[in-house]
Amino acid sequence: MAEKNLYPSDQADKVLVRMPDGMRDRLKEVAKANNRTLNAEIVARLEQSFQQSDPISASENSVIKAVEKSNLETRLMDLLTQWHHEDHNLKHYEARIEHLEDDSYEDAKYLRSIAEEEKSASLRKLGALDEAIRATCSAAKQKGIELNLEEMKKRFK
Repeated sequence: MAEKNLYPSDQADKVLVRMPDGMRDRLKEVAKANNRTLNAEIVARLEQSFQQSDPISASENSVIKAVEKSNLETRLMDLLTQWHHEDHNLKHYEARIEHLEDDSYEDAKYLRSIAEEEKSASLRKLGALDEAIRATCSAAKQKGIELNLEEMKKRFK
């Protein structure tokens, strides 16, 4: 008499797998900790690997794009705020230099030289900020994200 299969899993595909030394023992330990059979643990891990490598859905992609855009806009606004503040400082240094221009007292010369140094430092900061703003806009463009720099600049006028 032919023996009947008692379980549906007896009909499932079977695969012989070669494992490195110690892997079977590690899998048995993890399976026990997860209250699974060794087979169930292997199948669960394989299934998980497929889920991790599945392409993301369109809705997940749009959420990721929205977050990236928000992060880039925040970065750009922060850079523009710093730029605006530094531009204000530059105008202040230039006004101080102009005010001290005709003053021939030794203290005025010293103060003018300090203001000149501050102006130079401010110009360097503005240059670095300009470069960071360009880099942020370039990064956005490479990711297909549109940032309206001119509209953002209007907030400071």
